[in-house]
Amino acid sequence: MAGGKKGKGYDHPHAHAHGQVALEMAWEGCKAVYLSFDIDSIDPGSAPGTGSPEPGCLLPREAFEMIHRTAAEGLCGMEVVEV
Repeated sequence: MAGGKKGKGYDHPHAHAHGQVALEMAWEGCKAVYLSFDIDSIDPGSAPGTGSPEPGCLLPREAFEMIHRTAAEGLCGMEVVEV
């Protein structure tokens, strides 16, 4: 995809920036973070059973990279919703 950061695991042009901002906001002044991951954020080509399919969402590798970066700081828990 044009503007993506290929080679870093991100094809979506804004995935890296959005993930970084979310991490900074989540960790500011916190000792632990609980991650709630909505399956609707995954492109329906990879998650065909999603209730709200929207083309152009995250690819699984983009989502895994964002989750991995978040978990690297430590999580107190996590859930996957709308499955």
